Amino acid sequence: MWIAARPEWKPYIFNVPSMNTYGERMNTRVKPFDDKRVRQALNYAVNKQHYIKLRNGRGVIAHGILPPMMPGYDKTLKPYPYDPDKARKLLADAGYPNGFSVTYACLKDPQAEKLAQSLQADLKNVGIDMTIELMSFPTYLETTGKPDGSPFSYGAWLMDYPDPSNFTDVKFHSRMIAEKNSNNDSFYSNPVLDKMLDAAKRETNQKMRWQMYHKIERLLFDEAPWVWTYHSNFVEVRQPYVKNYRPHPVWARDYREAWLDLDKNGKRVRR
Repeated sequence: MWIAARPEWKPYIFNVPSMNTYGERMNTRVKPFDDKRVRQALNYAVNKQHYIKLRNGRGVIAHGILPPMMPGYDKTLKPYPYDPDKARKLLADAGYPNGFSVTYACLKDPQAEKLAQSLQADLKNVGIDMTIELMSFPTYLETTGKPDGSPFSYGAWLMDYPDPSNFTDVKFHSRMIAEKNSNNDSFYSNPVLDKMLDAAKRETNQKMRWQMYHKIERLLFDEAPWVWTYHSNFVEVRQPYVKNYRPHPVWARDYREAWLDLDKNGKRVRR
């Protein structure tokens, strides 16, 4: 049994969502991913709980691009449920009653391969034949960063600074589209979203700003340029004599108010 699942270890373990997002990125410029119904179908087709199990519980299911500890995250928005029947109907409505074949760009990494195989099985269940193509990180960046590169791939974003614009603008604003090394690697372009992102970035009233990002998240949830899968967790074991220590949402660790409950000989004080 994984240590974090053992009750006797619970008081000593931090297991909290990190400032990152992982998913399956789709190139919205090319068929079949230019059709929103196909993109939504994949969100319904994938059992995201399998991802969490394959990561030994070190993650939470995503409903979109913003991680749970990010300001502006919408706690009321629920992830796409696992619903293969709905996925098949959406595929049929989009003109793919028998599914389609696609190549998936995947990093040459044991964890990434396991997740890709889980994805492959789920998509096979709704008629999508997915071939996994393993590649190095530089090759992956090259093929996903250009419009005529891989149409379907592993996707991820890790925070540069603690603001929702660092996720939403970087990955989905049309000005972030480039013909090479594109940050917006789903090549998703929507004038309505662009205006919403620009307005949210300028807004100085914090409460109103977070509400604006709630609307942005719901638009992206519906448009589904990614299969929203999970946010990885920060997991750390703490000795019981380490007091007042906690993970930091930006810098991972915060020792500023931490202290060791030890005697002058360096032994743990029993209380």
